Amino acid sequence: MIGSGSCGYGYLWKDEPLGWDVAAATDFMDGYEDNHFDVSVWAWEKLADKKWGVIGGRPTRDWPEYSGEPDVLRVFDNGVAPYWWVEQWNAWVQPQSDAMQSGMRKGQGFCAKISQSGGIRFKTNPGAFQNKYKINFWVYVGVTGWEGTAAKIPDIWIRIGGDKGACNLVRVHDSSPNAFEPMCQYCADYYWRWTHYLPWYGGASTSQIYNSGDSFKGCGGNGVWDLDYIEFVAPYNWGGDRWLCIDNIQLV
Repeated sequence: MIGSGSCGYGYLWKDEPLGWDVAAATDFMDGYEDNHFDVSVWAWEKLADKKWGVIGGRPTRDWPEYSGEPDVLRVFDNGVAPYWWVEQWNAWVQPQSDAMQSGMRKGQGFCAKISQSGGIRFKTNPGAFQNKYKINFWVYVGVTGWEGTAAKIPDIWIRIGGDKGACNLVRVHDSSPNAFEPMCQYCADYYWRWTHYLPWYGGASTSQIYNSGDSFKGCGGNGVWDLDYIEFVAPYNWGGDRWLCIDNIQLV
């Protein structure tokens, strides 16, 4: 945050578009006889950035290039990943030609309107879940406002499964996001990231955290090798249509 000073900037609130988040040396203030400057969260992260920063350390915002995840299998990232395809029912999917700037960093997102009892499924061949323990996915939540109070989180449920059956449903609202990123450098609307641990789909509590593939043995009558899809669904006949934009879906 920046106090009023010679640069002419006013006080910057946390929900200001990132294009206005900058660092600036302050004017002389009582109690700050030593050299001193105020810095925003955004500016601090840039100063600490490995790529172009000057003070070392890892940025606290979880940008994709610093995710640090080992053995990531991409499901969707600026398009459906190779060896994955999309199935849908009671849902409208935005054509690729219209979705080119709907994703993170104005890349291609995956946007859909899911009607009651409808869904979209990212399907692949058996074996994709082997040695995996979580799913990361990013959801568009709009202009989030002060402390995220204005975020529009779609009421969607996620499920995995295979030919032997579907696993338990896990609702987006039953867990908290753990990272955020604006749609572009100067944008005020955001994508938020959720992490779902695979044992949740077998009935484990969503308060449980896991850190290796050894924690997951399969679900829905499927062994780990049998699992071959991830669904985003509106499973019940209530609530009306759900609009959803997602991006950067990963199996880790």
